[in-house]
Amino acid sequence: MKLKQKIVLTSVATLMAVTPAVGMLQPSQMAYAATNKQQISQKDKLKLNHNAYIYNKQGKHTKKLLRKGALVKYQGKISQNDFADNLYFYQNYSNTHRYQLTITKIKGTDYFKIGKNQYVKAANVDAIDGNKLLFNQTTVTVKTKTPQLFKASRNRALTTGKYYKKGQKLVVDQLGGMDVLANGFPNAYHIKGTDYYIWARDVTARQNMDSINYAERNGMVVLAKKDKIPFYSFTGQNITPNNFAWMRSQGLRINGAIYLWNEQENKAELYYHVVDRYQKMANLKTSPGFPEVVKINTVNIGDAFVKVSDVTFANGLHLKPINSASQAEDNAKIAMSESEELDLKDLINKHAVVQGSIKYKLSSFYKRYNYDQAIDEARSALDKGTISAAQAQYLIWNIKTAQDELDGAKVKVGNLNKLMQDERLAIELLVSNIYSKETDTESLYGQVTMSEADESVFELSIENERDHNKVISTKMMKTSDFAEER
Repeated sequence: MKLKQKIVLTSVATLMAVTPAVGMLQPSQMAYAATNKQQISQKDKLKLNHNAYIYNKQGKHTKKLLRKGALVKYQGKISQNDFADNLYFYQNYSNTHRYQLTITKIKGTDYFKIGKNQYVKAANVDAIDGNKLLFNQTTVTVKTKTPQLFKASRNRALTTGKYYKKGQKLVVDQLGGMDVLANGFPNAYHIKGTDYYIWARDVTARQNMDSINYAERNGMVVLAKKDKIPFYSFTGQNITPNNFAWMRSQGLRINGAIYLWNEQENKAELYYHVVDRYQKMANLKTSPGFPEVVKINTVNIGDAFVKVSDVTFANGLHLKPINSASQAEDNAKIAMSESEELDLKDLINKHAVVQGSIKYKLSSFYKRYNYDQAIDEARSALDKGTISAAQAQYLIWNIKTAQDELDGAKVKVGNLNKLMQDERLAIELLVSNIYSKETDTESLYGQVTMSEADESVFELSIENERDHNKVISTKMMKTSDFAEER
């Protein structure tokens, strides 16, 4: 007897209907900004989250104790630091920029100065100028018995069948919304050093943490400042597909910032590198009402960049440029070095090894495609002859970045011969993520059917949505290729 548990390998269009649009802030991602009243009453002051001793510059406490909730005037300078990953805060109801108060490090511990030879530990500070101070990790205490979570493909929150006990303390290092197939994305903490998570509502945190989008945890999302922004090649040439336009309401995923030298214009400009080669764009031929009414098609934009001046930050990490404007110009005018050539060839020669890895095999089609294309483009550049140092450095960066983004991993289960419902669902979601594909020529999806009698195998059928759902393949798959015991 077969269970009636089937999962459709959805197209990207379907995914957009059930998951948050790229670049849109989930409720859990809003910046921790103070209200006007708080900013006035707490201006130039720290608010304490815990009883705190005052220390001197030698790191010895003076036995003078400040109480939790106290407002203490600080000394030091507030400065913008968009690359800060600890002890930062937001201002003016926006997460666009990060700010920090001058930090004093004494014997490896972070302090804020509050007077002459007087300091308080940063760990005991809740807010600066009424804005929540954000930490890169904290300790949480479990308030009530709560399930141990794991994150399946597509940011889906599932349970392991285990629980955390009331009073248990855990160190956590990330906080973000997780998909529970509901209108909201409830926050969950990632437990440091593990693959597990815990619901934020069921714990009390010692310090504040920034709320991120787990699906974009290592990248950045930008929005176009206007419709029809161009896409560019490495040489700064416009490569936007003919008769297609990017819409400013769409979030664009970014994974790098780089200065590119444009020989024709004789200048270097700062660009962002676009993650996805396949993009949904407005078809101008079939959208006479653009931009109010549009028809969307999937198109391949290739290895593309956008000018930083054409977009605005939406969410994620601010990305440091991998080079400078002067380096872009200088390196564009000289040939790559012998060591750069060896590094590039070494990465190309490892292609087959990477393709045989679990990280590659169990990654999404798009991540595998990005990596394969980065290798092919490097190989093609070498075959053509002379390569500039700038191009070689970029090709090396692109291959390494695409390889680092391969994130395939088997689902961890308690017993391969007796799968729990959430474990079975996680396997189905993983297989779905691997075999889903929406390109300019095809839209593939399928069904996973698991047998109640024998869970060691399942049937996978793939259908082409654009060819009247024609079945293009059916085969039996081994569960152990996609899952392993903890």
